[in-house]
Formats: sequence, structure tokens, C-alpha cells
Amino acid sequence: MQRKKKGLSILLAGTVALGALAVLPVGEIQAKAAISQQTKGSSLANTVTAATAKQAATDTTAATTNQAIATQLAAKGIDYNKLNKVQQQDIYVDVIVQMSAAPASENGTLRTDYSSTAEIQQETNKVIAAQASVKAAVEQVTQQTAGESYGYVVNGFSTKVRVVDIPKLKQIAGVKTVTLAKVYYPTDAKANSMANVQAVWSNYKYKGEGTVVSVIDSGIDPTHKDMRLSDDKDVKLTKSDVEKFTDTAKHGRYFTSKVPYGFNYADNNDTITDDTVDEQHGMHVAGIIGANGTGDDPAKSVVGVA
Repeated sequence: MQRKKKGLSILLAGTVALGALAVLPVGEIQAKAAISQQTKGSSLANTVTAATAKQAATDTTAATTNQAIATQLAAKGIDYNKLNKVQQQDIYVDVIVQMSAAPASENGTLRTDYSSTAEIQQETNKVIAAQASVKAAVEQVTQQTAGESYGYVVNGFSTKVRVVDIPKLKQIAGVKTVTLAKVYYPTDAKANSMANVQAVWSNYKYKGEGTVVSVIDSGIDPTHKDMRLSDDKDVKLTKSDVEKFTDTAKHGRYFTSKVPYGFNYADNNDTITDDTVDEQHGMHVAGIIGANGTGDDPAKSVVGVA
């Protein structure tokens, strides 16, 4: 599948959806977010005097690090604050080691206007391969095998390390930052209630019927059981409507009453299903917008906003 660099791709209708650009690995996006969040404190040096900048940055970094450690351990059922000083230093935590060299998206090896998935993967693999010597040095310190590797958005990898050894990793040649991995929690199954969606449905007597929503993302499964209309007889875009459009546009096709139109703008074909098992970002987005499942078990059925 091809994609525009740093882009995504799909189309969804309101009870519609359309398909697809390959999405960046979720782990790599999360790694980038964790690094950005925990290093933003470094800008404090621009707002304080030279005499206090170093201490302010040190204090901020220490507080951020301790909070990140506590949050990460809490997710594993460990109360960091109840550990003694020795235990706090000896415990292992998950970190992201960011390299000094730029990732594939920033090192000039890819075209800025358009790069195929194969080209992106090739350059990403080169970046990851170049991490070998640093990984070896890190493993000497941690006595742990490196975890997931990143090369497109972030040049780095994950690993486990004792808290006391984090400064040692930062001293290794080629390492730019060592960041505590951010903890992510499952979203609440009652998100519609939290967003007062039901109140809108009730007060305005409208739940999105007859609306067409266009989604540009990684893809969608138009045959999914929750991608359905309550009434197939009342649709905004009929099969005939879509076929008239595709005859003129010369791309895309009709799929179902719920997903009336789809086209893979990345690969220039009609394959809109996202075959990346561990991500499914486009399907996730489409479900939030227009899923129409039945049943009360949120683990087996999803109801979107429209």
C-alpha cells in the first residue's frame, strides 16, 4: 500500500466509510508522544536566568521522571511511594531510548511530496539497522534485550532498565534522550455518556440519520456486523447514486448501504480493508463516528456517535 508521507487515508458515510492509507505503528506514535511530553520542560531555560536555568531544568526533569515512574508502576499494581530508597532505585521500568540521528521521516532519504509504503519501510529499516551498536551498549548496562524498535517518526527503541541505571544510558554515545514509557489506559465503554451524546439525541430528536461522513484514514471493513443501518430503505447514497459518481470519477466503488463508497487513494485501487491486525485505526475512527451495533455488551457491540 502507498501513502503520502506523514499522511493517512479513508471515506466514511453516516453512516458511510471509505478507505485507506497505511497508518504509522501505534507504538511509535505513543513513543513520540511520551518523548515530547517529558522533554518539553527543557524550554524552561529560556524563561529563567542563566544562574537558575540548570537547577530549574534538573528539578523539573526529576519531578517529571518520578511521576512517570510512579504512574508506570501503578499500572502494574506497584506503589512507588511505598518502596524504600534502595527499592526505588533497583526496580526496573520501561523506557524509550531515542537516538541522536534523525528518523527516516526527517533525514532526507524520503521524498517530501510522496513516498510509497515500500520506500518508507526500506528507509525505516535502515535507520533501525544503524541502532545495532547503541543497542549492544545499552544491553550491557541493562542486561535486558531491547524491545520494539522505531525508525520512521522516532529513531529509537524500547527497553527495560533499573531506575539507578537510567543516567548511564544517557551517557552512551549516540543516545539523545531516555524517556519513561507513557502508560495508556483502555477508553471508557461509556464514552457516549461522558460526552453527553445521549442528551443530544434526546433533546434534538436526531441521531445522525441521513448524514454522510467522509473519513480519510487507514481503511475499514465494510462487512463488519456493527457497520449497519437500522433501515436499509432510507439511505442518503444509493447504489445507483454511487455508480453514477464512479462512472464519472473513474475510481472507487459501492460497498454496502452503510459504507456506500470507498477507494484506496494510497494504492489507487478498491481494496479498502486495513489488513494491519494490531492497529485498525481507520476502523476505530469509523466505529466512533457511525457504528450501529446491537446488544448491551460493549465488548461485543459498538454504538458510535451518529
